Amino acid sequence: VLDLRKTKPLPGPRLSVRTPFCVLMRSVWRCLPVSGWTFHLGKLMTRTVLRPSGVTEQRSIPLPDGANLEVNVGTPTGNDLYCMAHHYESTSLKMWRNLARTHNRIMDVGSHVGLYAVTAAAANPRAKVVAVEPLPANLD
Repeated sequence: VLDLRKTKPLPGPRLSVRTPFCVLMRSVWRCLPVSGWTFHLGKLMTRTVLRPSGVTEQRSIPLPDGANLEVNVGTPTGNDLYCMAHHYESTSLKMWRNLARTHNRIMDVGSHVGLYAVTAAAANPRAKVVAVEPLPANLD
């Protein structure tokens, strides 16, 4: 198992997701099968060569069931979601979608950027979805 705490960022400037290198890496990434090793590889990539720029840069990420999530790719979580696409928490999100389809009321407590709330709302448009995020920094 890869220990990301021991991974050091590469020296040099951080790259915008718009650079040709990042666009190419993301395109290659989307072709890889979803698995544990590709998730860990993605985490390694987003902590080194594809690390976030730190500059606010909004991007829309398509989710299953036709939803889109707006994220700031200048943050670590937004960058992970954008770069890792369908690899990000794929098993958990699949189970969450299945649960959301069968319930009328859904709460996402500790919502962070709202990935699970948006996923639930897309999976079951009839459900009432409530997202709660107590940390103001995560609301940006």
